[in-house]
Amino acid sequence: MDKALTRFSLLTLVAAITAGAACTTMASSEQAWQTFRADVERGCRAAAEEGGFEVETVTVDPFGSQSYGLARLIGHENGQDRQQLLCAYDKQRRQAEVGTPMAIDPGA
Repeated sequence: MDKALTRFSLLTLVAAITAGAACTTMASSEQAWQTFRADVERGCRAAAEEGGFEVETVTVDPFGSQSYGLARLIGHENGQDRQQLLCAYDKQRRQAEVGTPMAIDPGA
């Protein structure tokens, strides 16, 4: 009887792991990642433009970190030379924050 219970427990555990893996795979589909990247781009662009930064290009980290979507924006502010901003997009709150404009080549 103990062997039957152990075998049942093992099969239940395997089924639970398999189901969890399937959910993770579905949640991380290419379509989900494309939607995520579009959300990061849209949120970061809006946050930058709200601060008066004219965005030329946005490069989104394909997956971000565990908690944040990440992006680099290139553009300019008040007619100055091209600069870059870094953006963090909070995955939970779905809100973007940008840093201050920085030179594209810090050595220049």
